Amino acid sequence: MIPIKNGFNLIRLFKIRKCRGVPVLLIIIFFVVAGLLTTLACKKKPDSEIRIGAVYPLTGPRASVGKASSNGLQFAAEDINKKGGIGHKRIIIMAEDGQGIPAPSVSAFNKLVSAEGIKIVLVLHSSPSLAIIPIAQQRGVMVLAEATHPKITELRPLVLRHAVTTQQEISIIIDYMLQHNAAIRISHLYLNDDYGHSLEKNLEDIIAQKHTLTLVSREAYEPDETDFKTVLAKLFSARPDAIIIGGSGLGVGIAIKRIRELGYTGLIYTTTGLTITPDAVTAAGEAIKGVYTLRFVFEQSEEFRHFIIRYKERFGEAPTSTAMLDYASLQLLSYAMEKTGDDPYKIYEYFQTPQVFETITGNIAIYNGVDFLSPIEITQY
Repeated sequence: MIPIKNGFNLIRLFKIRKCRGVPVLLIIIFFVVAGLLTTLACKKKPDSEIRIGAVYPLTGPRASVGKASSNGLQFAAEDINKKGGIGHKRIIIMAEDGQGIPAPSVSAFNKLVSAEGIKIVLVLHSSPSLAIIPIAQQRGVMVLAEATHPKITELRPLVLRHAVTTQQEISIIIDYMLQHNAAIRISHLYLNDDYGHSLEKNLEDIIAQKHTLTLVSREAYEPDETDFKTVLAKLFSARPDAIIIGGSGLGVGIAIKRIRELGYTGLIYTTTGLTITPDAVTAAGEAIKGVYTLRFVFEQSEEFRHFIIRYKERFGEAPTSTAMLDYASLQLLSYAMEKTGDDPYKIYEYFQTPQVFETITGNIAIYNGVDFLSPIEITQY
């Protein structure tokens, strides 16, 4: 073997060494090209499968929500595949961690699309969805957003939503207050992201029309907040009769605990963010007693009850509402893919016709060709 000490020797090697009359350089080029073609072939989606991406918070303060959602989606894929898949094609779920934050979520999305060739992506939470949707539209990728911000479904086409809306959440809380509390002073503690700011805007708009209610104070908190003493001191100084916590993730439960620890004895209301976050309920501990919260309403069918049993056997725990919603999300997409295949534009067009779909959570109608809105109600711990 000729030792190679520098670039000149390498060039000289290519010029003088031959194998049966073929320059070594050509042989090297051949194997390099062959290797590239092999790599590209590995990345190409097999004809026997349909890949669906998910950008979920698998780490950080909302990790329990993301993991439950991922489990629900994976469980739905397993059930569909047991029945032969979609058009004899297996559903493959590929989930990436977006941490519930826009920038990492965009990176996760780009990885799914560029590296895996995915054309259908589910995204959890408002801020990641709003960041991803414009990019997805440019790249011809469908987004099914499990997010509440009102602008989500204004960004057409190739956008669907399976969730509730912030207006829906605030309206139900305020209506309940009016029915059970004649006049009330309200403070709002909300998450400092697109979801929280949308809740705040809807709360302002609704209270402006309700003369017996007054918004006396409002404070935003960060997703990783654990202390809450400073923001709560500001809220308490306005002497509210009730506090509405608008957020999701672990912080909701910690906030409830801190509110009671600091001696507040008034009413506490939360949006759906509490019931969709398992570790938030745990973090609140005994302080959760008496808290009013929004929860999803599912039809208690025989299939639903059997689903819960099967889910427990598969994952060792009961399904959260987000796990059930994600299971239903894939069911909804499967109806379209059975008719259209996995082309994003054809799937979007399929849902433009008013229809009602049977899912594990009950019958779901599509509104305005974009919204699968789930029913919610107030309950008390």
